[in-house]
Amino acid sequence: MFRHSFETVLRRWMDEGLVGGRSFGVDASLIPANAGQTRGIDSQNGLPENPSSRVVNEYLETLDDAAFDASTKLAPKYIPPVDPAARWSGADNGAAFFAYSTNYMVDLDNAVIVDVEPSVPIRTAEAFAVRRMIDRITERFDMTPGKLVGNTGYGSAEMLGWLVEERGIAPHIPVWDKSKRTDGTFSREDFVYDLATDSYTCPGGKALQTYRRNVSTPRKANGGKDGFIRYRASKHDCDICPLKPQCYPKNHGRRLMRSVHEAARDVARDIGKTDAYMTSSIQRRKVETLFAHLKRYIGVATMRLRGPRGAYEQFQLAAAPQNLRKLAKLVPQTEPTRRRDVSPQVSTAVKPAKTPNSSTLSGQTCLSSAQMLERVYKSLSLCSKSITWSKIVTVRTSFSNGCSRDGRRAVLLSKTNERIRSGQHVAKHP
Repeated sequence: MFRHSFETVLRRWMDEGLVGGRSFGVDASLIPANAGQTRGIDSQNGLPENPSSRVVNEYLETLDDAAFDASTKLAPKYIPPVDPAARWSGADNGAAFFAYSTNYMVDLDNAVIVDVEPSVPIRTAEAFAVRRMIDRITERFDMTPGKLVGNTGYGSAEMLGWLVEERGIAPHIPVWDKSKRTDGTFSREDFVYDLATDSYTCPGGKALQTYRRNVSTPRKANGGKDGFIRYRASKHDCDICPLKPQCYPKNHGRRLMRSVHEAARDVARDIGKTDAYMTSSIQRRKVETLFAHLKRYIGVATMRLRGPRGAYEQFQLAAAPQNLRKLAKLVPQTEPTRRRDVSPQVSTAVKPAKTPNSSTLSGQTCLSSAQMLERVYKSLSLCSKSITWSKIVTVRTSFSNGCSRDGRRAVLLSKTNERIRSGQHVAKHP
């Protein structure tokens, strides 16, 4: 039901032509779980015997889900008994707490949420949630984005390889690269890779290869279990090289590691040098703004439901009104018509005198009552700290007799400015 409601609102956006489907932005935000943050049990002790609650059964079903417990081999430090699927996380650089991650995929043309998926607050789990959302959008709406915008958390080699090699999506994502050295020795970027020979050339002009045995049929390097190919330099070349102190002073030969998805990483690096990437980095703020609206205006600062299914339903139920709220803002608002001041004493042949408005008095533009009172309050607070909001309201009501709303604004502003210039306080009207 919740999924149907969300997709119904999304289809309305698509029918109006407001979902371009060319560029999508992804991000995740932590939502504290509905569990006692100080009542977790040690994960080594395990859950109580014979658990039979719904959330425990859902937790057992997600043990092999890559968006939850299967995303990492590390066991959590603590487990909440009332919601075991929630993850103990300190990703906010503060006190750790049990939380879920809500993952948004947003169309960057009009900041429309096109899909939402829950996961645990782990980078690999959030990246897998993005894969799941892209596959679901392609299946249900036959819509595949041309580019995907995200932060460094989605810049792993596996994620970039899946986007470029399997889906053909341009990754506007920073590459997650830890090969830069800070000890003054040569980094991997100082070595030149040759695709034809599948080898690196060091700054000294020597080759780094995966193997050095002469064979009749060239071998194709395969990555190990970790997804990396190892390249090694000759020990003889390194021993006599004058650049060895700057390259690899403590070992016999220099070694390099190259990911099997390095071609996709190079595509992301090339995109990162373009002006379109700078534009995408600015557009990515639209996703972060939706998270702020989710927590402040929609009221999802903490979880109300428990379990993976409860997180899935609550996040979808919150994303649908966010799209409805934005859709309502796009509806053109008609300007309200002013009521005519028809008096029986005035003849129909003679036009009544116009009531002076704020645009004709003191050269001020027309403002709403709230904006006018706020401006007056700020002006008076600079003059005296003893002036309160009730006094300003009293001054406003003192000019209510015999004046229209626009006239009261203008008179209020002019009277207030005169008293500020003369150094007088706003006195309470008798």
